[in-house]
Amino acid sequence: MRIIIPDGYQDVVRKRRCDTELAGHEVVRYREPGVDLSAFASRLRDAEAIVPIRERA
Repeated sequence: MRIIIPDGYQDVVRKRRCDTELAGHEVVRYREPGVDLSAFASRLRDAEAIVPIRERA
C-alpha cells in the first residue's frame, strides 16, 4: 500500500511506535508543505492512504 504523510516536518512518525505498523508498506513523507494547492494535490494523487498529522494538511 502506498501511504502518504504530508507535513511531517518534525518526522515524528519515524520516531514513534506507529512506524512499525507501517512496515511492509511504501511510505512517502513530505517534510515541506507544497508550494500551492495544485502541488499539494499532485503529491497525494497516487496515495492509497493519507495520514494527515498537521492542521495544514
